[in-house]
Amino acid sequence: MHDRIAELEREIESLRARLDALAEQGAPGRTSLRIHRRCPVCDHRSVLRIERIADRSQGAIEALAPLIQPGFLEQKALGQFVVYVCRQCGLAEWYVARIEEIPLDHPSVRVAEGPPKPPEGSGPFR
Repeated sequence: MHDRIAELEREIESLRARLDALAEQGAPGRTSLRIHRRCPVCDHRSVLRIERIADRSQGAIEALAPLIQPGFLEQKALGQFVVYVCRQCGLAEWYVARIEEIPLDHPSVRVAEGPPKPPEGSGPFR
């Protein structure tokens, strides 16, 4: 029985080390072009950051924005799209820079809340 407990403790230590390593590098499927500068599809390590995405409107080329605030003489872009693109496979991730400019009461905005976080220490890893 003592040998079995010692074996299980070694296995637990091994699993903890593997979890720590995954947390350091980002677990598969949770890698982000923006954060990790690594493609979750092809594992390529070269990423483009495109900060001004062009949008053709009324004969002019404007920066693509998540929302437009109408005005009397001109419209105002709210937020700014930023795209990260893998240079090998072309995977693209869109993000919104200047998110604080997006008004929560705008008619086009709906807040979708996720479930509440579980209490600290209630997960499988204590």
